[in-house]
Amino acid sequence: MIALNLLRIVCSLPIITAGASTTALFYCTLKLHKDGDIRVIYDFFRSYKQNFKQSTLIWILMLAAGVLIYMEKRALAVITILPMTLVDAKLFPIYMLIWLMVGFSLTAYADSWFMWKLFRPYFAQDDGEEFVKDTEPDQYVF
Repeated sequence: MIALNLLRIVCSLPIITAGASTTALFYCTLKLHKDGDIRVIYDFFRSYKQNFKQSTLIWILMLAAGVLIYMEKRALAVITILPMTLVDAKLFPIYMLIWLMVGFSLTAYADSWFMWKLFRPYFAQDDGEEFVKDTEPDQYVF
């Protein structure tokens, strides 16, 4: 997770490539759920190269739409700053370090878990069965 997170951050430094790096991050986390193991650097950059054009185009369109909305000032932007105690303020650098190390990748991993549960029946198994049979209940208690 740390390696995926760092790859996503480094590859997103030029803002134009943020879409491709986010796509590669989600590809790796979904593959981790599907196959159980991945080669982090190889799979990340393989997906990065394969999806670069389409994800960059979509990212640029989303970025342009965001800029237009911001410039029109019609967007409802609510920023909530929770009151921080003195102890929290002292620990903020540690919280930021933890987020930068695993925040993006753990969020993508959790999203991928839900997506894999949703789309697993549509993936064919290698042993000849047409669809994966879902034996787990659809309702979960969190």
